[in-house]
Amino acid sequence: MDGRHEGGHDAMVLICCVCGLPGACLRITETGMRVSTLLVMAPVAAVAAALAVANREPVAFQFDPFASGAALVMPLFLLVFLSFLLGVLVGGATMALRKGRMARRRRAAAGDIATAMALEATKSPINPPAPSP
Repeated sequence: MDGRHEGGHDAMVLICCVCGLPGACLRITETGMRVSTLLVMAPVAAVAAALAVANREPVAFQFDPFASGAALVMPLFLLVFLSFLLGVLVGGATMALRKGRMARRRRAAAGDIATAMALEATKSPINPPAPSP
């Protein structure tokens, strides 16, 4: 194998500095990420479950503070979890839009650089090299 994958593009092969195996550190890092995610998410889930059990009382959620007509009645924990979920969704949408905008700018800059390099390659040198004797 010559460092290329199926698409024919050059692929960077990362070699572990400890064991010398290609991609070994990446596998260790992925496993470590799974373990650390589990170590963080398990206590968070336990605390969320405890809060849900402790806050089962229904509360009225009103969209208009001046009118007392339309209100959603739901358990407090559900209101808190839905608020958290809404924040995650809005944050994720914001990051996705920002990532798309940055990718568009990056592609435009790459095209500008390629155009500039092509123009530079077609120019004749200002001071042509002197012929050698």
